[in-house]
Amino acid sequence: MFETRTTTSGIRYAKAKVNEVNGVILLPDDWETSYYTLSNTNTGNANYSSNTISETEWATLERHGAIFLPAAGYRFGTSVSGVNSFGLYWSASYDDSNYAWSLYYGGSFLNTESNSDRSFAFPVRLVLPLQEGPYGISVVANPSVGGTLSGARAYDFGTSCTLTATPAEGYTFVNWTEVVDDTGTPNVVSTNAEYTFRVTGSRVLVANFELAPTSPEGSINGKFSVNADGDQVYFSKGNLQYIGSAATPYWKFADHQWDYLGDNGQGSDSQTVDRDLFGWGTSGYDHGANCYQPWSTSTTNRDYYAYGSGSYNLNDQTGKADWGYNAISNGGNTENQWFTLSHDEWDYVFNTRTTTSGIRYAKAEVNNVNGVILLPDDWDASFYTLSNTNTDNARYNSNIISETEWATLEQHGAVFLPAAGNRLGTAINRVGNYGYYWTASRDSGGYSDIYSWNLNFYTSYISWSDGYYRVYGFSVRLVRSLH
Repeated sequence: MFETRTTTSGIRYAKAKVNEVNGVILLPDDWETSYYTLSNTNTGNANYSSNTISETEWATLERHGAIFLPAAGYRFGTSVSGVNSFGLYWSASYDDSNYAWSLYYGGSFLNTESNSDRSFAFPVRLVLPLQEGPYGISVVANPSVGGTLSGARAYDFGTSCTLTATPAEGYTFVNWTEVVDDTGTPNVVSTNAEYTFRVTGSRVLVANFELAPTSPEGSINGKFSVNADGDQVYFSKGNLQYIGSAATPYWKFADHQWDYLGDNGQGSDSQTVDRDLFGWGTSGYDHGANCYQPWSTSTTNRDYYAYGSGSYNLNDQTGKADWGYNAISNGGNTENQWFTLSHDEWDYVFNTRTTTSGIRYAKAEVNNVNGVILLPDDWDASFYTLSNTNTDNARYNSNIISETEWATLEQHGAVFLPAAGNRLGTAINRVGNYGYYWTASRDSGGYSDIYSWNLNFYTSYISWSDGYYRVYGFSVRLVRSLH
């Protein structure tokens, strides 16, 4: 064991201090020097301090089969001596009627042929006969659709096994885990998709995958068709907000989809108030309207003409009347990346598009906030069970969804439009019960100069209306094209 056997690396043993304990390390026959660099190997008169190894470092050596014999001292009668200085280990062989052979070492020597009085008490290190196997290495993908796995089969003892996890489209690899004790708690054994280890027994390893973040910064990863041509968009991660209270005001998306500001003072025309209810076309760019700033509260409809004329939509001309032209701080922070859906596009999302499950929307109460859920084109009904879907007169309490449950829906691309109320002049109304969302489209009828299309909903209806004045402050939910 110490003096004769042949090993791959030529190293059989080394003195060391492991986790502050002195002793001797034994290396297995197939030890590779690349596993860990040891000094003064195969040297009996080396000091323990030749190799100082932390608990974390020792985990690497032990994983590759290293054995540590601590200098546990000895007992003679009732006296214990040599603890953490000397190591003495019994062998199974006797010398004569009074003595038996033992391993004996200290900080400057190592003797494999020490004959010791049998009345001494020494530590004992037992061994098992080598079981050549084969040993079964099994793998499981979590979730099962997350990816494919290779390398699972039967292996002989001591051979090298390499497992490979390849993520499916739309997923990324997270880690390999294994349950190694009776608690049932999985331990992470590797964060590399390709995991190589020495086989010493049967194992069951789980490759964990998660949905890949494929959508742009600031967006929900669900894809929504907005017309018969198949054009798709991502919705922003929350309603649009203007943070006027900052030293340098900026635009952002709400931190959560259910967030709204309500009656926080945004009824005033103060430039230093945060707000999320905007008059039509109040993007902050001087596109020709009298009222183009987000804090505008005028109740004169003609003040809100996009590009100075009642005949334009928000995305006509330069596009700067659209709030999405702004650089959104948590939405890529680049101009002209986002936009507001037109009336026809909003209507297509709610009422026309074809989805995998047939479900397009549902009324709900999410994290105690009333609103409407939009489901992406590829929504699978197995993701979450929703009631009264595609039903405009359903009640909010048709679906009561907790914050934790919502995380599952959002992970699969669901969008939530909170009932954030409205503002008329300086008055904030109907917060928490009614939702009003601007479109980019002006009214095309006889009141095109003062009305614009909007989505509005309550617990008993969902409606498209061109009968609301442009002076109203409504919520804005921006989208971004896939291409």
